[in-house]
Amino acid sequence: MKLTWTSHARLFKSLASKESFCTYNIIKTTERESQYLFSTIPTILYEQRRIYSAKDTLNQLPDSVSVAELLSQGKHIAVIGASSYGELDAIFEQYSSQIHFINGESRFARIAPMLFKQRVDLIIEYDQILDEMLTENQYHSLSSRTISEYPLFIEGYFACSKTAVNEQVLKTLHMQLLTEQGYEFINTTHQKVFSPSTAQRMMKLYDEKYHVRSRE
Repeated sequence: MKLTWTSHARLFKSLASKESFCTYNIIKTTERESQYLFSTIPTILYEQRRIYSAKDTLNQLPDSVSVAELLSQGKHIAVIGASSYGELDAIFEQYSSQIHFINGESRFARIAPMLFKQRVDLIIEYDQILDEMLTENQYHSLSSRTISEYPLFIEGYFACSKTAVNEQVLKTLHMQLLTEQGYEFINTTHQKVFSPSTAQRMMKLYDEKYHVRSRE
């Protein structure tokens, strides 16, 4: 086994080859599943985008809200152009006149000011990006909710090229992740990257959906 650092483009080229090549934390798509092998258990969970308001738009709503329902009420939403929003893409097409795409340089820095200048009612973005881009006062002036059209987290998997060797690699990996050492690896990874409350929710999902749990 040889560890190699490579570019994003070369990584996916290697995954599509006939060489025995594997990588980790890759998000599944229908196209990728037709080209590569994936582990059954994800190697990491990512936080989803959230929907944000700078006013009282979300205050009376539950913890999880429907983007389709908000758009049906006439709300205008700003999003980053040239990005995939997964389950929301078809909804954006249906309400295209109410979706405002932010394109060009510094587009991530420009999305929140759309709220502050009252050009849109809502924005959809990752919490980490807004936390980095905004001042502390600006960040805490926002209210947010999870999006009901999305699953709770985005799952990143161990992915391999389609070879007989890699089929066995993934079977071995699956068994290892169900051991105490596998649990400790997954738990430590998420505790290092995410807040304690988020990591706890992620490990709850690993337990309930994938049976990755402490065996002690």
